[in-house]
Amino acid sequence: MSIKVKKHLKKMLVIGLSIVCLNALPIYATDARPVLTLEESIKSGTIYSNQIALNAQERDLLKERLKANQNNIYEVYQSIYLQKAKNENQAKVLKDQMTYDITNRYNAIVILEKELMHLEREIALKTKELMQMQARKEAGVITPVQYDSAAIELEDLKNSRQSKLEFLANEQSYFKLVTGKDLTKYILDDAFNYEIFRIPGSVDRYMDSKITEYLKYDQNLAQFAKDHIIIAGTPVVFYADYLDKKYTADKNLASLEDARKAMKDALMNSYSNLISLEEQISTLETKHQLVQKQAAIAKAHYEAGMSTALDYNKQILSLEAIELNIRKLITNYNVLKEVIQKPWMAME
Repeated sequence: MSIKVKKHLKKMLVIGLSIVCLNALPIYATDARPVLTLEESIKSGTIYSNQIALNAQERDLLKERLKANQNNIYEVYQSIYLQKAKNENQAKVLKDQMTYDITNRYNAIVILEKELMHLEREIALKTKELMQMQARKEAGVITPVQYDSAAIELEDLKNSRQSKLEFLANEQSYFKLVTGKDLTKYILDDAFNYEIFRIPGSVDRYMDSKITEYLKYDQNLAQFAKDHIIIAGTPVVFYADYLDKKYTADKNLASLEDARKAMKDALMNSYSNLISLEEQISTLETKHQLVQKQAAIAKAHYEAGMSTALDYNKQILSLEAIELNIRKLITNYNVLKEVIQKPWMAME
């Protein structure tokens, strides 16, 4: 995407035709609640995370075990050391996973709230349209079927609103569980960025390095277990027990190799989807520019008395719907970008 297009997109997303929309449609009262930022939500989520707390407890335990086994045989000490290294890395993984989860839920709530505002405007407009159609039906200008069809559309909009309200309540309830923040007392920051991402250099090498970064601690533990099936100075191991331990070690290493392949495939698909989203965003942004011009023409026609307020407001709602869709695409884009840079974020 060119710098010019990106600048225009940024300007559109911040300003757009919102001034025109507010002049044409009902104005919502200014919300006096404080703003809860994403960063504050993530910080609060760290405090409420049971997994992060348990990871810290395990780290303290492993530190003590390491001290207690300083004079033990190499295999025992090294095994604990590798477990401790994995635990320390897992602390970073858990923080990233929590950030990923809270970010997704935060953005989902922002979008839901905007969808509901858009639906409210649609319902208000459709209600006015239905009132006008009632008079036209009584005058014989339109058929009862046309009127009934519009009435069903209005009911569908109301049903959609109810469904989204319930979904929003569920999302807000879960958000409170993981962050301790009651979103009925806050408004969310709806600002967002869109920066094109490209993998520097070889895509293959980049993906492999990210996968290795995530799996290396499990790989080290699995390889260590295979290399030290028989430990000097320990009781004699029956051959059947040796084979059992060897099978387990080989199975763990094979599972890690399968995980590596699956992660590679998922990352390559994510990168392809990322580029596809860029194209979709660019196409939708071009469409937005066209509809923006059409809205300006509709405004001039309305002010000149050449069209009705209803026709003009429909045009404004179409513009608003495109802006909402661009926001959704960019939100998805930013999620994929994060997953490509930190694939462990989306791992269970």
